[in-house]
Amino acid sequence: MRALPVRLLCLLTTTAALAACEPAPAPEAPAPPPAPPPVAPVIQPPVEAPAPPPPPPPAPVQASEPPTARNGRLPLVRILAIAQRRVPGEVLKVDLDEDDDDDDPPTYELEILTPDGRVIEMKLDARSGEILDVEED
Repeated sequence: MRALPVRLLCLLTTTAALAACEPAPAPEAPAPPPAPPPVAPVIQPPVEAPAPPPPPPPAPVQASEPPTARNGRLPLVRILAIAQRRVPGEVLKVDLDEDDDDDDPPTYELEILTPDGRVIEMKLDARSGEILDVEED
C-alpha cells in the first residue's frame, strides 16, 4: 500500500511541475477606450445677398403740367384728362385740327363712347384745354 502514496505523490509533483511550465493565462487587457464619434463638418447654408430694392415706379403724368408739345399745345394726356372729367367713357377717336390759314386756335376733336352706349363729340382748345363744344352724335 505503500505504493499508492508514492504514486499519488508523483502524480501531484508532475501536475505541479506541468502547471509551473505552462504560462499563466495573461490577464485580459483592458479594452481600448471607445473612439469618439466622428465629427461631421458643420455645413452652413449659403448666405444669399439681400435682393436690391425694386426701382421706384415712374412718376404719374400730372394733369397740371405746363404745355410741352410744339406750338404751345397742351399734351394729349392732359386733353384726355379734361375730356374724361366732363364725359366719362372710352375715347374712340382724336383729331387735331391745326389750320394755319385761320386765326382760330388749334383744336382737338374727340369722340367718346359713354357707358350707356351714347357717342359724344367734344371739341377742345389745344392750347388752353377749354371745352368749346359738346354734342351727342
